[in-house]
Amino acid sequence: MPDVVVIGSGLPELAAALEFAEVGLSVVVVHPDSDTHPGRGIRVSPPAHARGDDDRPLRDPEGAIEGFLAQVAAPLSDPASAGIAPSEGSPAPAAPQGALADASPVPSAPGAVLLRGAAGSWCPQPTPALLGIPAVPLSSRALAILGGGGATRAFLDRVKPVLTIGKTHALGKLVRSRLGDAALERLVDPFVRARYGVGPDDVEVAIAAPGLNEALTRAGALTGAVLALSERSVARETRIAPDGGWTAFGDALLERLGWYGVAVAEGPVTGVSRTGDGWRVETGGSGLEARAIVLGADGVPGSDPHADALLDALVSEPDEAGEAAPDGERREEDAVGTAAVGTAAVTRVRAHASFPIDAPALPAVDDDEAPGAGQPVAVQTVELPGGDSWSVEIARSRSGSWWAHAAGPVRDPHAAGDAAAMRDARAAVAAADIALRSGEPEHVEYRVAPFATAEDRDAAARELAELRERSRSLLVVGAALHGDDLGAALADSRLAAVHLRRRLTGIAD
Repeated sequence: MPDVVVIGSGLPELAAALEFAEVGLSVVVVHPDSDTHPGRGIRVSPPAHARGDDDRPLRDPEGAIEGFLAQVAAPLSDPASAGIAPSEGSPAPAAPQGALADASPVPSAPGAVLLRGAAGSWCPQPTPALLGIPAVPLSSRALAILGGGGATRAFLDRVKPVLTIGKTHALGKLVRSRLGDAALERLVDPFVRARYGVGPDDVEVAIAAPGLNEALTRAGALTGAVLALSERSVARETRIAPDGGWTAFGDALLERLGWYGVAVAEGPVTGVSRTGDGWRVETGGSGLEARAIVLGADGVPGSDPHADALLDALVSEPDEAGEAAPDGERREEDAVGTAAVGTAAVTRVRAHASFPIDAPALPAVDDDEAPGAGQPVAVQTVELPGGDSWSVEIARSRSGSWWAHAAGPVRDPHAAGDAAAMRDARAAVAAADIALRSGEPEHVEYRVAPFATAEDRDAAARELAELRERSRSLLVVGAALHGDDLGAALADSRLAAVHLRRRLTGIAD
């Protein structure tokens, strides 16, 4: 009987599998649905943001993605790869070889992004900046984008007293009051909508720019606060990708899991049930019994009926105390699982589409300020005839290919439709004056929208904690639990796996 069965092929659940396997626990990984690969085992699902563009780097403000990539890439001769602190004077570990080298993290700096200027042409953004908020409001770049009147209004921030110290929660209200409408619309709005799918008035400062209100209090001006946080902002905006791309990283991850004896079960998961001291997982005609289960939940509720049914079955099972629900009834606390798979997921999703494009005619940016590979080179907000605001980002991958990434506004998932979303995505790219390649495959998907308020983030965290407390041998993980933030999902799954493995190994209750 394995110690843990991992259901899923995403990075958060496989990161948890690695945490268990590294301390000697037996682990079996199984794909949850019918899309299996007979005879080839499981294939790692790439991060949602990298689908289509395998080299696309991801935001990693806390370093969680970089840390996981480095863990997978570390050679076994490296004591740190096994969680052992190297002794003084020990030789340096060998460089990663083969598939492991493909997993090595490669950073991509943000650089100066192109925005639409006062005359409608592309202009490099003023730098330093934080989410478009400039540190120098009267620079030549600020003048090109804001015009003379808008730049002068923004400069008044330097002489305007700080009246509401640390109490302006909405980012839009803060920028408008300090820098004016032009700076909010032309500099800040494109970045905010690209990331969150809502306007700056609906995003909290503490979410979008942690520490900005506090720095404003110290500096006495919003632009001064941005200058004080500029180095930290560059570090938080630096994106990370594996050296060989996400598909190759998946192969390296599976290779590393294989070193620790992690097995792969063929066939879909057809059912789960609680046993006396663990779980039973039915997989294509056979059964697995385990002491604990890890379940990946990265999709939007309703998009995958099989995954939804599996999750519902898991969280509806009686807890370790054996409290079963009365026949035909479902206890109120059982519903916490479905809610935890995204408090915001049920009401906050947005469409994403990526299109390969020919190299666009964009103005050159100094080499020392050019965005790194995969980072947005240009960002624009466009409003469609129906009133929806879409964000369009232009980026160049490490292979040299160009992409247009279109992201729609936050909406109710029940009102979402793939055909309409693809039509709007294409219209948004066209409105940004970007020509699409003809005959290229089209794909659009809905993903959970990022948290825009601390209330949404904290509510999801509380519900996830309640689920884990209620069923301590069931570990539900995934980016959908964290507002589509893979870094937060990896950090959470690895920490939660460490806590669970301590119980499984008898170190903790």
